[in-house]
Amino acid sequence: IGAGRTSKYVGQWGLGERNDRGDMLENFVEVNKMVVLNTQFQLHPRHLYTWKSPKDKPDKIVRNQIDYIMINQRFRNSCTYVKAYPGADIQSDHNPLVGVFKVRLKRIRRNKKEGNCDIRKLKESIIKRKVGESLNQKIQIKPNMEVEKEIESLQKTIMDIKTEYLSRDTAKRKSWMTDEILDMMEDRRQYKNSNWEIYRRKNKEIRKKIREAQQLYFEQNCREMEELEKKHDTF
Repeated sequence: IGAGRTSKYVGQWGLGERNDRGDMLENFVEVNKMVVLNTQFQLHPRHLYTWKSPKDKPDKIVRNQIDYIMINQRFRNSCTYVKAYPGADIQSDHNPLVGVFKVRLKRIRRNKKEGNCDIRKLKESIIKRKVGESLNQKIQIKPNMEVEKEIESLQKTIMDIKTEYLSRDTAKRKSWMTDEILDMMEDRRQYKNSNWEIYRRKNKEIRKKIREAQQLYFEQNCREMEELEKKHDTF
């Protein structure tokens, strides 16, 4: 779409020169009353280009701005920042284009009964088995115990199990993910913009490790399920 303001729908801080497709895009946003957000902020060219050609070299730079974020003109002021991230660790010749928005959302009241318990974890055979074992160990009904005491004891046992096995995760991580794979990803990231060949090679190694980790995880779960089936454990 190029640099330089030509209408109120396209900002002056684009990249490069306008072509026919840029004219078509401007016509589209004008008809639909939209604004092109990543032309509205003055940034270094490094944070403007969204695509790098395979022919790009230090002595011949071939980089363009071909990805855009567009929004209804009415909400123009809700966007506070937009820029491309050329250093992102992704296997693509396109750079992630990220926008920051301030949006007022309607507050949703959470049902207090939900608490921090994630019962979906009971679908995992290992968690299911551990919860069953814990219940069998901790629940002990004494003949002479008062009903109120029994209820209190049962409630405490359930709360302890929720905290230990069924608490909600604050940061989700794939069950099959390993520290070795995370270290390999961190090592790969440093080659994103310095050596594309090494980056691609390391990416293949990581994908292979991921497949192996997933296969091992599923095999372990299948064995666990088979063992439980043999024991007729249907908790």
